[in-house]
Amino acid sequence: MSSGKSNRLSEQGVPDQTPEINKDEHLLLDHIPDAFIIADLEWNLTYINKKAEEVIRSPKESLIGKNLLTDFPRLYGTEFEAQYKKAKETRKSCVFEAFYEPFNSWIEVRIYPKPDGFLVYYLDITQRKKKEISWAIGESLLWDISTSDTLSSAFDKVLKTLIKNTAWNYGQIWRSKDNTVYINEEDPYVYGSDLQLLFRKESINKFFSIKEGILKKVSESGELYFIPDLAADTELKRKDAALAAGFRSWMGIPILSHGRFYEIELLSERVLNPEEAYLDLLGVVSKRFAEVVSRRVADEERKALIELSSEIILSVDSNCMIRRTNSAFQRILGYERKHIKNRNLLEFLHPEDVELTKEKISSGSKERFENRYITKDGKIRYMSWNTIRLPDSETIFCIGRDITEEKELNDSLRQFQKMEAVGQLAGGMAHDFNNLLNIILANLDLLELNLRETPELLKRVFSAQDAIRRGAELNKRLLAFSRKQALNPEQADVSHVISDFADILTRIRNDIVNIEFCFEEFPMICSFEKNGLENALLNLCLNSRDAMPQGGRILVSTGFSPAGKEHRSMIPGFVDMEDACIISVRDEGSGMDACVLERLFEPFFTTKQSGKGTGLGMPMVYGFVKQSNGMVHVHSEIGKGTCVEIFLPLSRNPDIIYENRKEKILVLERSLKGQTYLVALLKKLGFDIFPVYDMQKAKTVLENYSGIYAIFAEEEILSGNSDWEQFKNKDRLIIISEWNSEIDFDPPLKVLRRPYTLTKLKKMLT
Repeated sequence: MSSGKSNRLSEQGVPDQTPEINKDEHLLLDHIPDAFIIADLEWNLTYINKKAEEVIRSPKESLIGKNLLTDFPRLYGTEFEAQYKKAKETRKSCVFEAFYEPFNSWIEVRIYPKPDGFLVYYLDITQRKKKEISWAIGESLLWDISTSDTLSSAFDKVLKTLIKNTAWNYGQIWRSKDNTVYINEEDPYVYGSDLQLLFRKESINKFFSIKEGILKKVSESGELYFIPDLAADTELKRKDAALAAGFRSWMGIPILSHGRFYEIELLSERVLNPEEAYLDLLGVVSKRFAEVVSRRVADEERKALIELSSEIILSVDSNCMIRRTNSAFQRILGYERKHIKNRNLLEFLHPEDVELTKEKISSGSKERFENRYITKDGKIRYMSWNTIRLPDSETIFCIGRDITEEKELNDSLRQFQKMEAVGQLAGGMAHDFNNLLNIILANLDLLELNLRETPELLKRVFSAQDAIRRGAELNKRLLAFSRKQALNPEQADVSHVISDFADILTRIRNDIVNIEFCFEEFPMICSFEKNGLENALLNLCLNSRDAMPQGGRILVSTGFSPAGKEHRSMIPGFVDMEDACIISVRDEGSGMDACVLERLFEPFFTTKQSGKGTGLGMPMVYGFVKQSNGMVHVHSEIGKGTCVEIFLPLSRNPDIIYENRKEKILVLERSLKGQTYLVALLKKLGFDIFPVYDMQKAKTVLENYSGIYAIFAEEEILSGNSDWEQFKNKDRLIIISEWNSEIDFDPPLKVLRRPYTLTKLKKMLT
């Protein structure tokens, strides 16, 4: 666990008066946009408001009655535990900030004692803390260093900034001479204990060759070197001395400038992960520091700021010839600087936007304008520009912001509006066309009665009647797409309806395409039109078959999707739906790219050859789902297949009554979507869940809890890590596998294949 280094009070301070909360105010707290919990004098949770559920990332039902000091192993040894105990002993209000590793978040906590317990306020300050750290280090590099009188004072400021704002708690500077590195006794360092001071004294008497070991790697590559756990390292020569001084993590940051080599050495008393170590940030630090060290002038500061900008910053002359540009030009458009130098900006533009851009730049207008650029890989990026001409100069400075994603979002919104408009238009036209068809068909029926004695003419009538019926069927599809309500909705068990229709679906099989079914056993009653669901499934299965010209499998399944924001947040617009039934159709076909997915439900859009598709199959599916107040989600990858999921809201809560078992289950799964869904189902079955994302955290839980009832582990994690062999001693290990996985595990091991149902899950745990 990680915690903050300081227990400083917030700038607002702690109020002198402790707020009193009674039961009548619980309803008010539920509507406050801040997170609150209430605990008794022993820190047993008695109340949690809705916002606190989001911050703690667990529903209140699973937390009420638990003890913050004993029932949450991830708090052991953290600042949270220390402050909770302190508040219990002193009965005084306090405010502290701490880093919570499981959520990778900084939390500000305010504890207010009450006569009968404690009121605790939580605030997620992660973004603020990250900005504070980045700003502090950036200020040190781009301001303090440049204003320092000597290089030594510049290093001193950097060390103090890093130690103050990160998890590193010791730092010193190494310099090079004659291919060796050493510490000058006058060079700055930062320490926090007598053991660390002893480590400093031992370091001063050491000389190391820059041509071997870690120093060789960092001096040649210019990249920082990070050792997360010194106890497991074999390369650092001063490893034993560092461990004796109480250090566990080590980092060397090279500073290369004009042939000179410096190294900022950082150590921590904790084992740090890459994010805690700020690898990305310190990697940038090493590069920018070298630039500032080499020149330390205001011009270099401005260059560093320009280079860090996410927007394109460039200068051109009145003829649009590029003089300078920042690295964002390459990040956004893909062109390397050596290919940009002495070239005209207009060469990178979409041909239709050349004249507009030339006019805006040459005129020096400050008015914002937009244009399109062609990237190195041939894609189109939309840019928004602001320009300014310097007085008495031919130089024009331009700042461009990439607005492609904004454009795409707006286009998606317009596409949705267009689909709605097309649906309304199709409905109106279909209604009028239906009236015309009825008139034509009625007249043909009259002709049929009068032409009984003329077989040749009667054949013409029969042919026309058949064409009218086909037109009416096509018209019916248009009406189905445009309607907001289902024609004949009824209450039915989804699994039973699909099971009865399975005989029809199996007829799409051939020699190379097979279809499989997996149905939930307990009733899932929804309100929908049976024929609409059958037509939707038939369309989806036919599409899946056509997408597998080389053969493969189709899986049609049903399952239970419990309500909850955690596992539904990945699907736009689906967060607020209550308990639902999932109907999924998966295949192993060719998949679809983003362009096809965007137009998938557009009427008359089809990727099939002429004459083999009307483009109304997927709009019919969309129309059926909307008529049934449901949601549809499509996931597809080129070469990996497609999965279409239809969510229909349950008409009533399914009759699922399980005892509150309270056994503990470990869930080891990397996919956030898969893990949150599995956790939701297991909680429905009454289990306490420990969700983890890697093997290291799984080991920690197993070491602290010997009575784990079951372990769910994702196949991909186990197949890529030999450490899982220790789980074989656990007869409750259950492997989560894909439905079409070809990996074979030993027969004694249990395998739960996706998509799994609640019924399968219950049987697997009995």
